[in-house]
Amino acid sequence: MKKCWSFAIGALALPLALFSGVARAQNAPAPPRTVYLYSAALGTVGGNLGAAKTAPWGNGLAAIARETVYEGAPVLGVTTRNFQEGVRFDLNTPIDIEGFRANGFLRLRLRFRDTAPAATEGAVEGEGEIPPGAMEEDPRARRRERRQRREAAPLLKPAWKGAAQFGGALPPLGGAGAEGEMNPDGTTPEEALPSQQTNITELGITLLRDNGVTMGRIPVNLETSEPDEEGWRLFVLPIRDMTSTANASGPVRSVILTSDEEDSFYLAQAALVIESGQMTVSIRRIEDPPGAQVSEVEFKPGAVTLIADVEAGAADPAVEWNFDADNVGNLPLTVFTNPNAPNPALGEGELGGEFPAEGQATVPAGPRLDARGLTGTFTYPNEEQNYRVEVTVRDRSGQKQPVKASILVKVRG
Repeated sequence: MKKCWSFAIGALALPLALFSGVARAQNAPAPPRTVYLYSAALGTVGGNLGAAKTAPWGNGLAAIARETVYEGAPVLGVTTRNFQEGVRFDLNTPIDIEGFRANGFLRLRLRFRDTAPAATEGAVEGEGEIPPGAMEEDPRARRRERRQRREAAPLLKPAWKGAAQFGGALPPLGGAGAEGEMNPDGTTPEEALPSQQTNITELGITLLRDNGVTMGRIPVNLETSEPDEEGWRLFVLPIRDMTSTANASGPVRSVILTSDEEDSFYLAQAALVIESGQMTVSIRRIEDPPGAQVSEVEFKPGAVTLIADVEAGAADPAVEWNFDADNVGNLPLTVFTNPNAPNPALGEGELGGEFPAEGQATVPAGPRLDARGLTGTFTYPNEEQNYRVEVTVRDRSGQKQPVKASILVKVRG
């Protein structure tokens, strides 16, 4: 009798288990549209959107480079030596790469060496520091280390396949031109960016999974990739163009960035993204979970920092903040304007703010611009007032429509 009951229970458990599995599959959450492996700007507010820890891979180097910033934050200085040595991003939570297979991309924002860079002592700080003369190490020791690395990691050597997309440039806000020069609209001509150079012709991307690896390559051509107004370049690799070893399975636990030739460069962002065809943006406080925008927040007078949760897919987003979008003229402008040109931010026909001091550049008249990037910080005066904060996201390539979001900030003593 006990055997019969045991059989009956087992027979009943099987369809329940199958049903439970189907239910879990149907209710499984969709993968996040953006997973930041590294973000310079988000790292300044605790990196609560950062999904990975950074470490050198092989004899590669990775450390904070404080002489170069992106969106006001120090970036990562990286030295890659070959396809076996570079930088590794260890994911805090493993990612199911199959959720990115159809329309997912790996998006990188890089800046390479200036053709004539200014020497800066102690530019790179922290563990894994890139020391002066790192490129002149004993070549015999270098070859021996490379051989040992290849023998220890044979899975990193299969054939690669991939493609890249490059974004356009953000129109400049008016750089510092030659003394006395001025554009017809009252702005100074933009300063020419220094040209960049690199030995790298291909970047290698390796996804380390529970079993095996998934790999791809990104071509690097500085003549065809357009830098933005600060010299940063966007590189995008479709996940569907990556290939896997025969036994590859399971979630991704680490992402490795390497290159075909030895060189150093800067990394401002590395992210896995999903392309949906349009951009979205929301605003939140640092302590709020991603995407948890509310209609209003309250702060004490002083510095206020907000985060823009931007979903841009393979686009090249430019994020701009206006911390006083409705109370026109209530707060001092944080940018200089031409006093002889109408400024819509101050009202129709009204003139702009103070004339810039010697050596400071003017910017085109228009809505105020208080900050740029995923994080925006503004210092409010010591008075009780309501302010509507608005963030605008534009695609630098112009292929996607701009999007906006706003939040009411109540400043209370």
